[in-house]
Amino acid sequence: MIFTLYNAIEAQDHNQIEAARDLGAPWWHIHLFVVMPHAKPGIGSGMTLTFMLTAGAVATPMVLGGPNSLWFTPIVYDRFYQLFDWPQGAAYAFALLIGCFVLVLGGLKLAGLKLGEITK
Repeated sequence: MIFTLYNAIEAQDHNQIEAARDLGAPWWHIHLFVVMPHAKPGIGSGMTLTFMLTAGAVATPMVLGGPNSLWFTPIVYDRFYQLFDWPQGAAYAFALLIGCFVLVLGGLKLAGLKLGEITK
């Protein structure tokens, strides 16, 4: 998240901030109306990247939750590698993929971003 946000803020033209300061805008106004709209795609990209890495994590829920945890990714892992039930594991993995896709697109819609804006 930090790298995508840093990249988005660093890519901004510093003349815009300078112009806002010259016109007498307070620091919070510059941040809210100049920096944030420019950094919005970086924020959306960082949120998507962080969420997808978290949703696909297998080791963390297994270590922290123990063998009886009901996190989704260890259930998919168990279906594939312990029960050797490939059709059910594939169905769970597809459900996880569709769920993540819906959540990411919903979050982007709430933030007012399009998928093409965060891929820049």
